[in-house]
Formats: sequence, C-alpha cells, structure tokens
Amino acid sequence: MYYAGLDLSEMPSLLARFRDSEVPHDLTFFVSKLSHVILCLAGIALLEGNRCLPGPPRADIWQRAWPWIEFLGSYRDALPPLPALSTIDPLSVVDALARDNQNTAALIRDTPGFRIFLFRAWTLSFDQARLTPILPAFYIVCGFLQDLPLTITDERHFEEAIEGSGGSATHLARLAVNHIKCVVQSSVISVGVVSIRSVISLLQARCEVDTSFRRILIDEGIVAALTSSACRLSSPPFDAQNQYFFLSWAVRYYLRTPFGHNTFIQALRAGLLRAILTWGRMNPTQPQALGQLDNVLETLSMSLVFLSVLSQLRTAVAELGIPVDEHTFRGFAISGKWEAFWRILQSRWALMDMHLKQEKGTVKSACSNATCCLIAPKSEFKCCSGCTERMYCSKECQKLDWHHGGHRAMCKNPGPDHSVTRRDTSFLRALLNDDYSKLKHSILMKQLTYMRSNPGAEFYIRFDYCTPCGPCTVSVEAVSSFELATDIWHSWAKRARESSGRMQIHVMRIADGGCDAISVFPLYCATAERREGVRALAAQIAVADGHEQEQMDSAKIKCLAELDILEVYA
Repeated sequence: MYYAGLDLSEMPSLLARFRDSEVPHDLTFFVSKLSHVILCLAGIALLEGNRCLPGPPRADIWQRAWPWIEFLGSYRDALPPLPALSTIDPLSVVDALARDNQNTAALIRDTPGFRIFLFRAWTLSFDQARLTPILPAFYIVCGFLQDLPLTITDERHFEEAIEGSGGSATHLARLAVNHIKCVVQSSVISVGVVSIRSVISLLQARCEVDTSFRRILIDEGIVAALTSSACRLSSPPFDAQNQYFFLSWAVRYYLRTPFGHNTFIQALRAGLLRAILTWGRMNPTQPQALGQLDNVLETLSMSLVFLSVLSQLRTAVAELGIPVDEHTFRGFAISGKWEAFWRILQSRWALMDMHLKQEKGTVKSACSNATCCLIAPKSEFKCCSGCTERMYCSKECQKLDWHHGGHRAMCKNPGPDHSVTRRDTSFLRALLNDDYSKLKHSILMKQLTYMRSNPGAEFYIRFDYCTPCGPCTVSVEAVSSFELATDIWHSWAKRARESSGRMQIHVMRIADGGCDAISVFPLYCATAERREGVRALAAQIAVADGHEQEQMDSAKIKCLAELDILEVYA
C-alpha cells in the first residue's frame, strides 16, 4: 500500500510546474496526491515505531520515498496549505527505513543528495537540543552518525556535507565542533556521547586527504571542544569512563598539527592538564591507550621551548587547586614519562622567570655586517626597514652588508613566521644561550674532533630539542650537509667566513606541533680568540695516545671555554 502510494509517475509534472515560470503554479489538481504521499510517509515512520515494517521491501520503498522527501524539502514553502504536511518528519522516515537493516542503510548512505539532507537536519537539530531533553531529531542524527557510518572523503560527499551545513567548509567544521560541545551537556549526554567517536573518525578521515580542513577545524575550536569533552567524560568512576579514553588520541591528533604550538595553549585553557591527571590514573581496557597518553605527554614536553606554552602551563597548574609534582603518578604506568616531563618543566620555568626579569633590563645585540660584528646595547642599533630582521650600528655597515654581505638577497625573502611571536622567539634565543653556556666545554670538544677529522671544512653547531621528555642534544655538522640549503643558508655561510671567526652559525631544531622547525641563530663574539684557539689546537700533532690525549685536550679546551668573551645571539 505504501509502495503504491509513493508512485513517482506524476513527479515530472509536479517538477515542471515549479521549473517552468510560464506555467501557472496552480497545484489544486495535485493536492490530493501530495496529501496521500504525506500520509504514506507518516505511515512508514509509524509502522517502524511498532517494528512492523518487513525488512526486504525497505530498499524498494526507499527508492520511491527519497524523491518525495527531496521534493517536499525543496518546495515546502511554495506548496498550498496541506494540513498533513506538519505531521510528517522526513528524518523519522529515513530513520525508519535505515534502522536495523544494513543493506537499506548502505543504500541510503550512498544516495546522491542524502548528505545534504542529513547535514541540514544535523544543523537544525541543535536548536531543538537546546530547548528540550527529549531530542528526537538530535537523537536520530546521533544514531545515523554512529550506525551508518558516514564518510566525507569523496569530493562529492564532501561538497554535499558543505551544502547541508551552510555552504562552506567553515560551516561544516563549526557544525562538528558544536556537536562535540553539545553532547557533553547534561541534558543530551546520554543520547549523543557515543556519536563523538563517529564524528571524530569522520573528521579525521577527511583531514587525512585534505590537510587544509584540519586547520579549519582548529580555527573553529575543535581542540578546546575535545579537551573539554575529555575532562567531562573522564570523570570518576574510571571503570565506567574507559570507553572514552580514545579522546586522548583525538586530542593528540590535533595537537600534532604542523606549526601548531598555539593549539597547546587552547588545550591547556580548556583543561588538558586536568584531563591528563585523570587519564594517568585510569586502567584502560586497551593497552594501546596508555601509549596514546604517553604520546600526549611527549608531544607536550617538546613544546616546552615556547614561552607562551610554559606560561599557560603555569596558569593551568595553579587552576587545578591541588598539589602537583614529579611524584603525582607514582605507582601508575605513566609515572616515568611524567617525572621526565616534570623535570624539564621545572628547568624551563626557572629559565622563563630569569628571562622575564632580564627582559626589563638592557638587551644586547650585534651588528649584522659580518666584517663588523660590534656588540652593544640593542638601542644603539637600527634595524633594516625592509626585513626588520637585520641590525646595524651605522649606515656604512648597512651599505656594506647590502652590497657585499648578501643582505640584498635575504631581504627579498619573506619575513619570519609570525605565528611564532617575538616573545616566543626571544625565549628560544634565551634557551639556546642557556644550553650553549652549560654545554660550552662539550661543544668545543666536538668542534675540535670535527676540525681534526675535516681540516678546513666549514661547520655549524646544531642544537636539537626534538627528543621527547629528554634534554637538548648538540652536534657539529658540515655546512654542506644542511637539509635546507637555500640561498639564505649559503648567505649565512658566507657571513661566517667573512667574520674572521667572530660569528658562528648555530641552528636550533624544535618540534612545533606535528613538524620540525629549524631556525638559524648566529652567535656573535667580541673576539675570535676562542675559535682560533680551537683551530690552533686542532692543527697540533697529537703527543699522546687515546685517553691521555683526550685529557690533555679537555684541559686546554676548559681554558678556552672559561675565556671572558662577550657573546650574543642576534
């Protein structure tokens, strides 16, 4: 009866009356037909409510029901008064045909235009979710997200999702973020929380084929939404909440966005530290879940090179309102990683405090003209108005560097990445200086070894901060081996040669979200005495063997390291 009542033979005539502006929109003749269609659709939903609809005919009914659902959705406002129209909920009809029948559900999921319909219904369901705890539309949407499951990796499906969400990828991202926020409200948590996993999978699959969508999601606040949800859903009793441990993986996925250290600040503000404290005391049923938590800590530890992250962490610890130290997770599986993280954090906080005090004092800089390298208070220099990066003590030095020092080529290149603030960059320089001072003897020994093995070869000093929960590692590398050997890099090498040992190339490798970031921080020295001392030592013929020679070298290097030479990163 329902199949016959949804006959499509008169659909072309109906569509023609709406598409052809010359044909009067007199739909009186079709009112009876439309009323019959609406009653059939309402009947399908009613039968399914009583679990009376047989399984096999559902696919056939869907083939007829979908065109009418599309028609009523497209022309609802232009139709004549139809009392029965207000009784029909198309979403309930789709739910009736899809539920508990995988074959029909797959057919529905792959129907052209279905994602437009569903994502539009998804968007509208939020208004309902705010007004009533019954949530029929929101409940049905959550069921679709959980059971179908949907994908938007295909471009056609992605475009349909965008159209249904509001017309742009930003609207789609905002819809998904709003869903995550919505389901953790007390009035909807019971019906919607399971769908979070499906939403996360839907979004990640799209991000894997379209990295730009990942950035849009972050801009729309998905990191804060996921972190807040993790805090809400990871509350005791832990045994009941282990099914939500996957949120630790989801949070880490977005924290690992390339050049995404700012996402850590969003996550910390939304309660990441509180979530870590909860996750670390759980006993997840899946062993790999602990590995995900270790990864969150490791990723966070590598971001402790940024002043902004350190500052927000201190605020987050204070907001916890409970004592936290390196022994917080004693007896739990995460204990070792946490202790290593906490030790690094304490060291960086101490450096941060010292740096913030020194910020108010006199800051020194150096003239960028490699043949000058004058070190003086920064106020005595003027920066290039073009790149704003190079500093000069006089117009003469600026002219010399422009014509002969390679500044002309460097100035034409884009400026620094301003996603890293000047204060963060300043702290990176302070961190580098701190480790250089502490490791100076070791660095000079490495230079000596390199110079003996590679006489006359140019080298640079590499500081690597990408070891998770570990200290900085330092190595001496050939200039020719640098992985980003651009014109700018060759210009730095040229400057180092022309400085007569008063300028050295120091490279800092850090983790910025999910990628490595490499920055050059030249070290300017008031004299070349230390560099020339190592060079002279490398040229000497060894007078002893093995350990004895190493001890002799170490003593001489110690004297060079202790020379009182003014040095500055600029």
